[in-house]
Amino acid sequence: MTRPPHPCPGIDATPCGTPTPAGTPRCPPCQATLTRRLDARRPNAAARGYDTRWQNTRAAYLAAHPACVTCGQPARHVDHIDGAGPLAPNGHDWTNLQSLCHPCHSRKTATTDGGWGHRTTTTTTDQPPRRPATRPF
Repeated sequence: MTRPPHPCPGIDATPCGTPTPAGTPRCPPCQATLTRRLDARRPNAAARGYDTRWQNTRAAYLAAHPACVTCGQPARHVDHIDGAGPLAPNGHDWTNLQSLCHPCHSRKTATTDGGWGHRTTTTTTDQPPRRPATRPF
């Protein structure tokens, strides 16, 4: 059974009202505007530590570990097991890295690293969350 479209809530407390398919929060133009605003506030990749040093670490790690540790498919991503990224004290430590294919990396990011507004989960109780658990919109 398909749910009927709902009116787009818009952004900045200004309703758009465009019919929007069920399961999507906003109409495409409003979502694009919101995404641009959120991306403008986010530091660029180099400022987050994904610089030349990280690119070299990533390339060397993928050369040594070409398969996804979860499913065995060819890996495209080098993931920080702790989710803290390359600026953390162990950000380039190979014991904190794992090779993942794109679907497995997306799944891990969404479920444990706090990606896309989801709550951050930790593997031990003495670690604080790495980012706010609230959605930005």
